[in-house]
Amino acid sequence: MNVSVEQQERRSFYRYLAVWEPATLFVVLLLLLIAAPGRSAVAPIGVSFMPPRSGHMGDFYSPHFVVALVTNATHRAIHLELPVVQWEANGVVITAMANLWSGTNGVCSLGSKEAMPLPFEIPKDATKFRISFEYSRDAGTIQKLLSPVSSKLFPRNITPPLPQRLFRQGWMDGRLHFNYEGGWETNRW
Repeated sequence: MNVSVEQQERRSFYRYLAVWEPATLFVVLLLLLIAAPGRSAVAPIGVSFMPPRSGHMGDFYSPHFVVALVTNATHRAIHLELPVVQWEANGVVITAMANLWSGTNGVCSLGSKEAMPLPFEIPKDATKFRISFEYSRDAGTIQKLLSPVSSKLFPRNITPPLPQRLFRQGWMDGRLHFNYEGGWETNRW
């Protein structure tokens, strides 16, 4: 069977389209999903403070510690991570890792409408303080399905803004990532 050059070129063109057309379509759809403005996915978090006390909370002991009660006000479970406490004393802001969630673990899961205590200690002479922490929740179905592919297409070691944005929006691991930064509270105790 004698195949002309024109037929070979046509076949190779169709093969080219069969491979690159779906890949191009995927990248375009991914970029549209990333760039599209959407409703806020930030999970409502409630934080309240209990007056200082002394004693134990889990593995944590202090003669004078404050407890922040972090409440998940959503219908989904969230994961709490990396609690940080800042305080101001003599005009200088000091940042330190807070103690572990509930005084026992560094990362914890918090169900819908549940609360988790965060004990921390600040100096008595501090004029004000605040807490911050990271938290995450499951992303949507599309992010979960495409996260293995997008994490291969956009490795975390390329230019920081894009991978960081993809990570926060759930395209890298199927989880939406957020940062809670509370307002400054006066040290009134």
